[in-house]
Amino acid sequence: MADGSGWEFRGRGTGARHAMPLPEFSTRSNCPHNILGWHPIRSLCKPMSATHEERLRRRLQERRRIHQRALEEELPRLVEELKAIGVERVILFGSVVRRAIGLTSDLDLLVIWDTPMGFLERTAFLYRRLNPRVPVDLFVYTPEEIQRMADRPLIRRALAEGETVYAAGSEGGGPSLA
Repeated sequence: MADGSGWEFRGRGTGARHAMPLPEFSTRSNCPHNILGWHPIRSLCKPMSATHEERLRRRLQERRRIHQRALEEELPRLVEELKAIGVERVILFGSVVRRAIGLTSDLDLLVIWDTPMGFLERTAFLYRRLNPRVPVDLFVYTPEEIQRMADRPLIRRALAEGETVYAAGSEGGGPSLA
């Protein structure tokens, strides 16, 4: 139900009402809210000057560089720690391997580790032990689980597009995002 305020209320009864912005698109083409498709505070949103837009673009580029640098610095530390724990293989995949690093990018790591621990126990153990300083998604499987799940989309994609950054028994130059 729209009440003319630019908000739509959905739900049943008074306890389940949720305010949802109406999906209206702005006519202001240089407004940063256009990416959202709606204006949270339509009356306060003014067209951005070219100078302000350029400043914003430079700040976002700098933040992306800082985030990428943090990911680049954290990967070798994580791999060294995983190596010390005794994992068999570490595969980096996702946006970092595709070189599509943005402000919300994380390190997606497929870890193959022969351990008697259960799935949740070993995953929690590695998160606690690694204590990542950047966003990291760990997918920790035993060799048997990888073989059994090789046809699942996530595993198939990680194995196909991924980059092995550590494999037990092979000494390489170490992981790198460059």
